[in-house]
Amino acid sequence: MIITEISNIFNGHERAYIYIILSKSYRAVYVGETNDRRGTIGRFRAHIGSYGTFRKRFEERINEDLENIDDLTLLSYLLPSEQLYTSVASTYRQSVEYLVQIKLLERRASLDKAFKVISEVRTFSTTSEKKVDKLAEAIALDFINYYKA
Repeated sequence: MIITEISNIFNGHERAYIYIILSKSYRAVYVGETNDRRGTIGRFRAHIGSYGTFRKRFEERINEDLENIDDLTLLSYLLPSEQLYTSVASTYRQSVEYLVQIKLLERRASLDKAFKVISEVRTFSTTSEKKVDKLAEAIALDFINYYKA
């Protein structure tokens, strides 16, 4: 039996998320952001499709077919409900995404089983804002604690 906990991550109505796709057995981490109406489940579906970005990065960088992976985990982090994060403009979401990835890259070497970050992000002018950094720090710490468990 496989149990999949969905919670309400399919709900993207006036919500925005940072998400992390993880395979512990392959030590692969993919960081993303979305305000998709279908939440992170909808975004995840696109990522594992035939032309999905996660699929492409995983298969290129890990050198394994995605169908052979039996431990994919989707971690969803709800961002504040402010327009800065939920609007069509993605600058703030992408700034948080960027900082989460940078913080994970910085911390991975201190882990017993370091992981590979297979996502790609870019920085924005809003990356230097304290509230963005604080959000990213909380997400990165939560992920590291989950990964170590």
